[in-house]
Amino acid sequence: MFILQDELQPRTDTFSLVRFINFSPGPSLNLVLTSIRDTIATGFQVFAGAKLKPSYYKFNLLHIGSYAARAYRDDVNFIPLDSLRVDSAKIYTIFLQGYADSSGEFGLKLKKIRHN
Repeated sequence: MFILQDELQPRTDTFSLVRFINFSPGPSLNLVLTSIRDTIATGFQVFAGAKLKPSYYKFNLLHIGSYAARAYRDDVNFIPLDSLRVDSAKIYTIFLQGYADSSGEFGLKLKKIRHN
């Protein structure tokens, strides 16, 4: 367990604040989000249990809208995930949960927590 203390300042324009955490044990994963405007990649992130530094998990600006999501195990092989919707003036933590090599109940899933 680790605690993230934030001073949440919501945006009021076409952006939201989003941070990413990898709660999927195993190899590092790169989350790629694609919308009509943007393609955003987190870069290969290690399992959060191996990187318990709250300063590592910063919020980033993301355009509002709907995003297709994929998690990459390497530069070629990916796992399709459910889409993600980001609304204006909201702040989110998005995270991967489950196992990249499993399916069903234990399979990899993209989840989000809305902070406001």
